[in-house]
Amino acid sequence: MSSSLSDANNNIEPERVLLKNMYITNITLIKLNKGGVVIKSSDNRTIECFGESLILLDKNQVLSFSFINVNEHLEFKIIDISHAAIKKILDALIVINGNLSIDSIDAKDEGPSDRMFCTPLRPGMNEAFDNLYQRLKETSMFERDCFSYCKDKTDISHQEFTLMFLLYPFSYYKEGFNILTRAIKSSLREKTYNMIINEPSKAWCLDDVASKLYMSRSSFKRKLATEGTSFSKIYLDVRMSIAARLLRTGDYKISQIAEICGYNRPSYFIATFKKYFQITPYNFMKLVNH
Repeated sequence: MSSSLSDANNNIEPERVLLKNMYITNITLIKLNKGGVVIKSSDNRTIECFGESLILLDKNQVLSFSFINVNEHLEFKIIDISHAAIKKILDALIVINGNLSIDSIDAKDEGPSDRMFCTPLRPGMNEAFDNLYQRLKETSMFERDCFSYCKDKTDISHQEFTLMFLLYPFSYYKEGFNILTRAIKSSLREKTYNMIINEPSKAWCLDDVASKLYMSRSSFKRKLATEGTSFSKIYLDVRMSIAARLLRTGDYKISQIAEICGYNRPSYFIATFKKYFQITPYNFMKLVNH
């Protein structure tokens, strides 16, 4: 699967907007209709895509994005996929692919180059993505399992069928399938992150999380350190992720988002957001709502 889909042939120098240090919590799909994007991993591996394309990003990585406004056009949408949704549809994708199974796939991290993929939009994908995007936008901002509407856990909902259709081109390749199989395994960082973001209004402290994970304070801190992170870093990641999601909707004022994220002073929230993402909340909102 090609990492670079096409080149921008323009007489005018394209405008670039840089967004740094995005922690990818869940598997993420980006539909790029117009313009382009260069995505860089923490060890400087990159992919470059231009519209019309679909981008798959593995979870639990920190990426920087350089959005390219080609001929004054930039149009994209983002869907992040919950752990529960991936787990439910993975078996169905295995059945479709026949020759694949979780046991036959080596789901180890093989490096950032195997954790970011582009594919051209195929017939029907544009409409399918937009329908799913709109459905998820109508759900609660903090609903973690947005896809499960079936009474029987073995059933597949309309949303899950749509997601399966969008993921299928990636599941055909071993490297893309690895991303899906890794999604059902959680690191301590991810468990901590998901625990906090599932109750965003709670004033969490390190001891609360350690207790819920049946770990001592010292053991919890030590194991997070071995994963290259800390409780305070994860807590900040959660707050900034919530802020980014709310800004993406375009439905909230910056002062409201600051309060939801636990900041008493909007000015401090703005400064923290800018330091974290290297872009102000206002400019971020303009970028993602283009």
